[in-house]
Amino acid sequence: MSRNRKNAIGKLLIFDLGNTLVRYRGVSLNWSEHYEKALSEALSQQGIGYTDKRMDSAKDIPMFYNTRINFRTFEIEEGETLEMLRAMGHKTAVLTDVPYGMPKTFVMDDLGELSGSIDYVLTSCEVGHR
Repeated sequence: MSRNRKNAIGKLLIFDLGNTLVRYRGVSLNWSEHYEKALSEALSQQGIGYTDKRMDSAKDIPMFYNTRINFRTFEIEEGETLEMLRAMGHKTAVLTDVPYGMPKTFVMDDLGELSGSIDYVLTSCEVGHR
C-alpha cells in the first residue's frame, strides 16, 4: 500500500551539529580571517590564477553564510524544541560536515543527551563529500 505524501503528517527537519545543536568552548565562531588563505591555497593547488577583485568576490560567498556576520533571525533551544517537534509527528535529523575520517561515534558523543531526540544522523564522511 503506497502512502499519499500529501496526507503525511510529519516532516523531516534537519539540523547542523556544530554551534547549532552543540556549542564548542574555545573554538572560534568566526573563521572569516582564514577565508582568503584557504581560497588562495585551493586555487593554487588547482593551478587557477585570480585577481584581487576575484578573490574579494570569492570571499563574499562564505561571508554571506557566516552567521556571525549575517545573523540568523532567531535561535532555538535544542532539547525542548527537538522533543516538541517529535511530539508533533516530525522526524529530526543531523546532517553535519566533519573532518575526513572522523568516526561517527565522535558526532554521537558530541550529541550526548540530545541523541535520544534525533531520528537520523548523517555525516559528510558517510556521504563521501565535505
